[in-house]
Amino acid sequence: MDERELFIAELFQAHYERLFKYCLAYLGADGQDAADCMNDVFLAARKNSEKLMAHPDPLGWLYKTAGNYIRKARRRRRDRFKRSVSLELVSDLPVQEPPELFGAGLTDPEIGSIKAEILSELTESERALYRLLVEESLPIGGAAERLGISYDAARMRKSRLAVKLKALLKYHLEEMQ
Repeated sequence: MDERELFIAELFQAHYERLFKYCLAYLGADGQDAADCMNDVFLAARKNSEKLMAHPDPLGWLYKTAGNYIRKARRRRRDRFKRSVSLELVSDLPVQEPPELFGAGLTDPEIGSIKAEILSELTESERALYRLLVEESLPIGGAAERLGISYDAARMRKSRLAVKLKALLKYHLEEMQ
């Protein structure tokens, strides 16, 4: 084993567990994401081993690199989340079940929290329309009849509600960053 490989192996031995916990804290309870992060960090360390050996703070370099990979993983997770949610929110309003609504990438408590916050920011009439269309799965005509409004008014309210839900979702996702 040459000097660079030995240096990387020693770094790995000395700091893997602390760095893994660091990644785990930011990427959630899924150990696979943290393991992927660590794999990427030590691959980068191996590729840049000469620079890392000359670096005044190799552990700081590892943490900085881990932070970069964490941000990248969270961005990917958020983008997957946006794609899976925005289509349902804009086209037909979300389905009732959070896993179908929010897709993979977030934990159930995070999903529930975001959904609760978004729904709490709706007016009572918007929540009533949401309940009828989503939770009771009524068609627009049925919702219009139950609300005592015309079909066209219900369609317009649904459209406005979808725009508002999308804006609230965007806001809450940006808050997560």
